[in-house]
Amino acid sequence: MKGWKWLIPGAVTVITKFAALLSTSKSCKSAVKANHSCAAGGLALLAIFTVLGGTSRAVADENVCDARLTVALSPSVPRAADDGFISSLLTNHFAYHLEVLRQDDSSIIEVDLSGPGPSYRCQNVIESMRKDARVESIREAST
Repeated sequence: MKGWKWLIPGAVTVITKFAALLSTSKSCKSAVKANHSCAAGGLALLAIFTVLGGTSRAVADENVCDARLTVALSPSVPRAADDGFISSLLTNHFAYHLEVLRQDDSSIIEVDLSGPGPSYRCQNVIESMRKDARVESIREAST
């Protein structure tokens, strides 16, 4: 499941167990009091899971490199969309992958760069691609 939705089955299980624990607790004097305690406890747990789910997603997004690039190549590159050429642009960055999305003309390609983050590592890969003599320019698409 994407995003925080994977938390829902686990949260329901935890809330159910917590509610059962509270309802059998000796500190609950009446069924009405137990139900209010269970509901409050359940809502508190749901709020915690929601916050933690959002936080873990944000951290996960920071640790992934996913950049769309428009790369202008030297006219001397014979087949810009060739897999061998594309992978050679990554030199020693073996954990990263370039996927050709489209080729505008013989020397301009749009690619998707993906790999591990954080963002400074992604920028390092892009900078090393800019140093390649076959690359005239790289423009990053705004996200």
